[in-house]
Amino acid sequence: MARRWHKRRFFICDYESSPSGKRNIAGMEFETFSLESCRIWGFESDSEFDADHYQVDLIMKRGRIFGYWFSRNCPDGEVGSHAQENLVEITEEEFEKAMRSIKLTEKLKA
Repeated sequence: MARRWHKRRFFICDYESSPSGKRNIAGMEFETFSLESCRIWGFESDSEFDADHYQVDLIMKRGRIFGYWFSRNCPDGEVGSHAQENLVEITEEEFEKAMRSIKLTEKLKA
């Protein structure tokens, strides 16, 4: 069967920097590290593997978007999911413009 859809919707997300320190989550203590703010772009996609479709559907029911995500830190992209509440939908043209910008930045670093 393969993918049921690909590049269905496009998104942008800005993650703010977070302070380092210790956090107590559900009674367990975690050490957190400071991260720089990061902007990601991505598109909603289905898994290419039939066996994953149930999990993708479950992720979506939980308010997350499964797809491919890109940033200046990860210009080749990675598969994953992000909470829909953190994402802003953009047009395909805006997404493609961001991808050109990321690729140009990579060429300038080389």
